Amino acid sequence: MVTGKPAHDTLYRMRLNLRERAVNDVMKIRLDPDKKIVLFIPSYFKDLRYLFSVFYRGDMEYMSLDSVLKAMNNFPGKQLLVKIHPYDSIDVNTFIVNRLKGYRNAYAVKDADILSLIDASALVIVSLFSSSALDALILDKPLITLNMHRREDLVPFAANGVALKATNTEELSQAMKSVFEDKEVAAALGRRRKQFIYDYAYKVDGRATERVWNLIDELCNGVN
Repeated sequence: MVTGKPAHDTLYRMRLNLRERAVNDVMKIRLDPDKKIVLFIPSYFKDLRYLFSVFYRGDMEYMSLDSVLKAMNNFPGKQLLVKIHPYDSIDVNTFIVNRLKGYRNAYAVKDADILSLIDASALVIVSLFSSSALDALILDKPLITLNMHRREDLVPFAANGVALKATNTEELSQAMKSVFEDKEVAAALGRRRKQFIYDYAYKVDGRATERVWNLIDELCNGVN
């Protein structure tokens, strides 16, 4: 029996007031409400010990960030928001000074609701290891997977046509241009999302927890 992911029940319920929360979070970060947001969701910048087996080098996420920043130079009318993982030990203020200084329209945040930030964004870029990519698809957002690790994608978003894939700055810039300027590309990505979500998350209808409990009940009754 397929149940869906209980965690997505919260996302389903949050949709009712997600847009209002998104606007409030944007105002708190002091982003420009008149500029489209490009949200970059990396994995960990620090404390990668448990990921060393799959990383080629420990500074790979910084290289991904540099690629995103360079690509953003081609889109001066957009603003970049970097969502640092809540369990990353990096200090957000130090990160802003050391990594974002000198870049206009570039911001970073750590303690903010990821779902409301996704909902407020015009484009979501994820690194190879971010699980928020599926959340972005559920919230009907264009998605780019930045895979500078040159390893096989853990989830085949691009292979299934629901995301664009980039492995360097040039490819990333082109993918961003396609999302923002090519209506056919954006439409094609959108058409494929519904089936992909069903295949990988089943029904996002707020009833996954109910289905899990029903399954447990059926299994227990079967044992008795």
